[in-house]
Amino acid sequence: MKYMTTKGKFISGNSPLEVLVSLKNSTRPDSKLELNDYLVLLMLRINLNYDIKIESRGYVQVLTDLEDIGFLLRLE
Repeated sequence: MKYMTTKGKFISGNSPLEVLVSLKNSTRPDSKLELNDYLVLLMLRINLNYDIKIESRGYVQVLTDLEDIGFLLRLE
């Protein structure tokens, strides 16, 4: 699974969990956070910047939601 972020960074992983970990580790400040803490912060950022609310329902659904809103573009 390969994706491009809205900032033009490429991330990948073999599962939704690995993709989200790769997304978290794509920025230095966020890489220090635990994954669940990062996801809470990411959802807050998306709500503030895009006025879209994402509910945490599991890694697969979060990744699907990020694709649906255009935050991640799936490349393969």
